[in-house]
Amino acid sequence: AGAGAGAGAGAGAGWSCKQLGIGKKRDTTILSLKGRAIAARMSSGKVDMRELLGCCVYACERAGEIIRDVERRREQGKLAGTMLKDASDSRSYLTEADTSAQRAILEILRGSFPQISIIAEEEEEEDKLQEAEGRPYQLPPVELGDVPDQLKSVAAEDICVFVDPVDGTKEFVEGRLEAVQTLVGISVNGRPTGGAIGIPFLSGKEEVHVVYGLVGAGLKNVPAPSSDRRDEAGIVLAASPSGKEQAVLDARELLAAGKLITPGGVGNKILSVLRGDADCALMHLQTNLWDTCATEALIRAAGGKVSDMLGNDIDHSKNARTMNVLGVFVTSAGFHHRDPKG
Repeated sequence: AGAGAGAGAGAGAGWSCKQLGIGKKRDTTILSLKGRAIAARMSSGKVDMRELLGCCVYACERAGEIIRDVERRREQGKLAGTMLKDASDSRSYLTEADTSAQRAILEILRGSFPQISIIAEEEEEEDKLQEAEGRPYQLPPVELGDVPDQLKSVAAEDICVFVDPVDGTKEFVEGRLEAVQTLVGISVNGRPTGGAIGIPFLSGKEEVHVVYGLVGAGLKNVPAPSSDRRDEAGIVLAASPSGKEQAVLDARELLAAGKLITPGGVGNKILSVLRGDADCALMHLQTNLWDTCATEALIRAAGGKVSDMLGNDIDHSKNARTMNVLGVFVTSAGFHHRDPKG
């Protein structure tokens, strides 16, 4: 859904996230229009995670549309500007898609939830939008199972949203579009609790696909596995095809996986666990909290686990170190029931 889409509010009119409330219909949580109730809760410093997640989902949709537009213009010969944030690291590409997508995400989130903390990958864009105001948008319904009561009224100071506007920028520049994602994750008291993953170029889809969920309330829109694993034996590991970090190489040897798959992008590797293509995923030592917040929330919502390579929880507090220097290890809900030897 794009800005101003939808009907019922007059030509060209829309509703800001701030004007959206939550209604109950059977066993499903849906977004409905109850602006006064939300305004009252916002003034009290409390946030309903269902409403915040609704904004995250729309933010991923909007960012995905921007990424797709940049790609269309690149195909037409109007190449997107590209640079390296770190001249020594080929993974540090920065493109027009990164900056424009992040700008849109922050406008949506800051306009509706100005009291929460936001940490975004592109620092310069974040600095420019500290005082960003909301714009009118028509949000699509967000559906989930019953949400735990404690997530319906969370203190704003306990919340931090982590934003990666284009996870897999290197893959985007190289044309490996299936690996590109937008990650918007919500942490509560340092624990990833809700998240949305926008997939601009999901195979078989002509529009942005968004996977979202809350811990304790389940997931929506997880893509089907991309391969049939019925005849596979042993553990399937998602990781980079090669690595130079000895700790990661040692961990791979200890796992003794029966098969290695190598999807590009951090979010895409973790998504492969979520959708059932892999039993576990192992990251290098240079990922960041904006890579892992949304993805961990969805893995947890599915019954899996994300930790560092020592088995510790990863702190996603607003004052935490942003780089995951002890690596990231992701396991599915059924990982411990898999026989490594098949």
